Amino acid sequence: RVGRIGANRWFYCVLQSGRQREVRRLWESQGVRVSRLNRVRFGNVMLPTDLRVGCSVELGGAILTDLCDLVGVKSG
Repeated sequence: RVGRIGANRWFYCVLQSGRQREVRRLWESQGVRVSRLNRVRFGNVMLPTDLRVGCSVELGGAILTDLCDLVGVKSG
């Protein structure tokens, strides 16, 4: 559990791979109604909190190196 705002409760959940609404179905199987899901990372790359839907950010430095290592691509 991460926090609570009004009637809403926020949880942090990490999956190796989420397919076909897996996160939503997981919570709903426990009787929890899911109204919103927010992706906060891809692999080991945390997304900037100010990144808006449909926007992008250029990666560099250690984050780019870590991402290349994760997918098996030579960086640089």
